[in-house]
Amino acid sequence: MMIHEHTSGSHVKLFQKYKEDEFWETEICEPVDKDPTGHCVCKPIVINGSYVHINVGNLIAEVTNTEDNRVYRYDVEKSGTINWKGTVYYALVSHKNSKPYNRRKEFRVEFVTMADIQIKTNSKVRSCYVRDIYITDRSRYFYS
Repeated sequence: MMIHEHTSGSHVKLFQKYKEDEFWETEICEPVDKDPTGHCVCKPIVINGSYVHINVGNLIAEVTNTEDNRVYRYDVEKSGTINWKGTVYYALVSHKNSKPYNRRKEFRVEFVTMADIQIKTNSKVRSCYVRDIYITDRSRYFYS
């Protein structure tokens, strides 16, 4: 999916590569899907009454699509505030065709502990090390 194919209201999280804990948020106002220009128009990012222009390298746009609630990541080639018909917007340009981003690692709790497990309907109980737990999936383990 290209960035210009997302619908209005899709949530956008902007952050610098390797600095995911520092981010800015906005949402898509007007997708530009009339021709594949690779850009979308978002609500402006305002902090303390001033418009923010993010002038950093390796900017990533993480878009949560409103239609399927899936997350897509794009390498931003250009971004900045624009004035269109007297209104200020924030524009993003990316020509990357993105697939849904797998966020499982964000929800994993990693640790190692000894445990006894029973796999499915097998009646045998085996000792193993539990490596992590995932909130909607099964744990990863290895036998001792």
